[in-house]
Amino acid sequence: NDYTVEAYNFPTSAPSISTAPTAWDPTVEIGGAKAGNYNYNEDNGISYYQAYGTGIWGSSDSFFFHNVQKATDDGAFDVITCTNYFHTGYTYAKGGIMIRDSNDPDAAHAFLGVSGYYAGVTFQTRATTGATTVHHQTNWVPHHRAWIKLSKLADSGVITAYYKINEDDEWMEIGSADTAFTGHSLQVGTAITSGDPNRNGRVDFQSKGFEIV
Repeated sequence: NDYTVEAYNFPTSAPSISTAPTAWDPTVEIGGAKAGNYNYNEDNGISYYQAYGTGIWGSSDSFFFHNVQKATDDGAFDVITCTNYFHTGYTYAKGGIMIRDSNDPDAAHAFLGVSGYYAGVTFQTRATTGATTVHHQTNWVPHHRAWIKLSKLADSGVITAYYKINEDDEWMEIGSADTAFTGHSLQVGTAITSGDPNRNGRVDFQSKGFEIV
């Protein structure tokens, strides 16, 4: 015989199995926090947040995150907001702005916002995934009201934090730190935690929560 017989594999109609991409959500509870909420009042231009969570600290976080995605290689940018009201007496409560590597509880990030029971404006970062959060500085501000800004350099993980009391004041630097961002996009927005998993904290911001410029 001058021929050979080879096995033939018939195609199957069964779909191949692949991991679905992680969906992005503009409002998300990180680290098992109870559901929070966000509302914007067009009449007075104030954004109202109510949130739960154990805190933004240590090597894992639990909080409410209102955010947008921004490409990591999209150049330098600032994220700015103004805290209008901070309604909580819990020591570990926080409300402010965040630049975050992902929505994982242990993700690298930089946070700037009001904290604790009239503790003031706090700047803190987690340099790498799973690392311990580092507190850089807290400066007291009257009535928890302040303009706050996080500035990210282009092609760099260096984040610099600023604050001021009144809109027309000059920005004052509160700290700077290098953060390892590993993904193709960053999560940028407002982060709020009550510091108590069963009690809510409330923070009001001017405009629609935050602005990226």
